[in-house]
Amino acid sequence: MQAISLFLVVAFGAASLIADDPRIAMLKPSVIYAAIGAAMLKPGWINRYMTERALELSGDVAFVFGFIWAGLMLLTASLNLVLAWTTNAATWAAFVAFFPPGSKVILFAVHYLVQRSVARARRDRLATVQPNVDA
Repeated sequence: MQAISLFLVVAFGAASLIADDPRIAMLKPSVIYAAIGAAMLKPGWINRYMTERALELSGDVAFVFGFIWAGLMLLTASLNLVLAWTTNAATWAAFVAFFPPGSKVILFAVHYLVQRSVARARRDRLATVQPNVDA
């Protein structure tokens, strides 16, 4: 990842200087978000970040949210691309300052709350169906 980051900074910086067009540098986030979004399209990528118990209770929810995260990253890449080409630098900067971090914080909160509520409901239902034999 560090090599890719270095390459992107150097390549887009050089292209921006050579072309004398700041929009080239403004396109860099689209490339990054698209690459991350494409990687997130791999089914089950999010499972490695979950505990075994969480996977048992709500792995299917996480599976779906993996694709939702990918969609958000690809949407952000698309919006950045459109705004970089169609608006001025001030409008683009306002977008980059608020939409990407804000949308990720909101999706993180929704993901957490949905997955946690589903896991708790399933855990409680399992507890009533299979009472603890050790108790």
